[in-house]
Amino acid sequence: MQYVIEAMKAGETAFTMVDFTSKTKYDHKGQKPGVQITYQVRAKKGELLSAPSNAAVVYPAGELE
Repeated sequence: MQYVIEAMKAGETAFTMVDFTSKTKYDHKGQKPGVQITYQVRAKKGELLSAPSNAAVVYPAGELE
């Protein structure tokens, strides 16, 4: 089974696919600190795609110095 990661930045009106993974943890690299991003996940098995998960809003933190 694969997981399709979808994201939407603040001000946008639709989710876009950013990646897919078979792991249950995901790190969306390259995001700017403090920028609001809303994520949702879908499960994919073969050609079947699930309904989206509940949305989760994230404000990525800055790198530790």
